[in-house]
Amino acid sequence: MSLAFPQELCDAIIDECRRDIPTLLRCALTCRAWLPRSRFDLFSTVVLRTQVQASKFASTARSSPNLAALVEVLVIAPREFRALTSLIDWTCIALASVLPRLRKFTIVHPALSDIAHVGGSATISARTTCSNIARLSTISELELINVSFRQFLDFGSTLTSLPRLSRLLCQDVWWKEVGTIPSKSVLNKRGWLNLEVLSLAGNWDYLNGVSHLVSATNPLSVKHLIIDAAAGASDHFDGCLDTFGSFENLETLSFALIDPEAYTRDFVGYTTARMLETVRSPHLKRIRLDYTRVNRCPRCEVVDAAEYASQCLASGLLENARGHVRVEALVADCAESATWWKAELENALSELHQRGLLDVITHEPWGHHPIEEVRYEDGSV
Repeated sequence: MSLAFPQELCDAIIDECRRDIPTLLRCALTCRAWLPRSRFDLFSTVVLRTQVQASKFASTARSSPNLAALVEVLVIAPREFRALTSLIDWTCIALASVLPRLRKFTIVHPALSDIAHVGGSATISARTTCSNIARLSTISELELINVSFRQFLDFGSTLTSLPRLSRLLCQDVWWKEVGTIPSKSVLNKRGWLNLEVLSLAGNWDYLNGVSHLVSATNPLSVKHLIIDAAAGASDHFDGCLDTFGSFENLETLSFALIDPEAYTRDFVGYTTARMLETVRSPHLKRIRLDYTRVNRCPRCEVVDAAEYASQCLASGLLENARGHVRVEALVADCAESATWWKAELENALSELHQRGLLDVITHEPWGHHPIEEVRYEDGSV
């Protein structure tokens, strides 16, 4: 007599394998009952590193509409530093109107030791790449990591071309200058960008004109705001505070820690304190300390930042009568580290923990497919 497992259990097991492509392929070949879920996990997020991969995938998508309909997330993460714009252009043109359920588009540029030294060949321009991104008209979420634009005007043009955009996630995105914005341009209007989630993580010093982006965001639509934990170190930060204060439907405020070694207590403290003073949303339910992006940094640096955040948050929440607001510390759920992180952060954030305001949550490492884990078409990592 055969033992049949509930389909929900089988689906959960398959989902746990979604970061391991060879295992997913074996799951798909195990039995007919496992094929649909395995196929969904294989195709729901597609990562393209080279034009060869993009060409093969485009051919598959056009010849198999049933598989193309499974794709929800498309990630462009080029193997070569100078291949970014050409890969984006080719992919967006080839896949325009081919992926009917595509909701998220991610661009991951190879990490740089100093983003200020990005060469012109890696810069996205308005006339070509920005207009090609607009071909993916179904996307509601745009995620940019280590991406540079020639001008803020180019970046803004990309946003205006995506009518369904509701989630904008930026990490180490920068532009060299603001550029001349035409007086009648929508970029000069306030509140035209209906975002539910706005994330501005990374070094704010390179965000010339970020106040234009913040003021363009509809203050009534934003429910989750994510800013860099040391945004206060930048001259651009204070110019955004008034608009942040108008986000009256904000439910979650997150501080993302990207590079703890580059921060000082003063910057983290100033950013935290000013945001607690500024944000007056009656709907604020949680404050998040996002440490899922710093698993390569020395642990002591993260713990040190957490200790100082604890002091600022505890005093800020009590002074503003926000005892109902929960504080969540998110840590990456990596092998053999989650338990250590949980214990250390509960100790570092002891003032919040003792008052019952703290939840330490283990979370999947930031990003669906970290650039180090994407396999090339020749099988190498």
